[in-house]
Amino acid sequence: MELDELKKTWAALDSRLKEKDLLKETIILEIIQGKANKSFNKLLVWEIINLAACIVSIPVLWRVLERFENKFILSALIYTIVLLAAGIIWYSYKIHGLMKFDLDKSVSNNIYYINRYYLHIKWEKSIGTIATSILIIPIVLWSVLGKASILHWVTLSCAIIFTGLSIYWYNKRIYDKNIGSILKSLEELKALKEKE
Repeated sequence: MELDELKKTWAALDSRLKEKDLLKETIILEIIQGKANKSFNKLLVWEIINLAACIVSIPVLWRVLERFENKFILSALIYTIVLLAAGIIWYSYKIHGLMKFDLDKSVSNNIYYINRYYLHIKWEKSIGTIATSILIIPIVLWSVLGKASILHWVTLSCAIIFTGLSIYWYNKRIYDKNIGSILKSLEELKALKEKE
């Protein structure tokens, strides 16, 4: 009799322990998924903001283009408009790629999509550096040929430095931080699923 009661008590304790472990794993899984979703949403929002900025900037620069006759300024503005048009295509492509990320699907597929997105960011950084350098050349030439004042050179230098630092901060704060967070969360999810 006592043995039967002991077995029943042991079975009840064992089932409670299993339920607790399952509940704990479920909570951990939800926390990790929430963290990954939060970082993903930040990336997606920034890509949409970048796309919107490109779309809005083209008509504004087109209006500015009509007011200048200087060939250096015109070439810089036209070049910028072309870059913005390419940016619309590029950001649309990146947003489309990001939309394939889904935590309800395979973790390995999500890791693939985020790594592919990270590769696109690396390309964007390289091409952006080259494109920005090319944009600066006509502005500097115009300044040299126009015998610009010291104030103009100081302003131009400050603008270039500020832009460079802003891009660096943006890349570290937005892209590197959030992509790293998503990849870390996905690795934790993968480890949890392998453990089961």
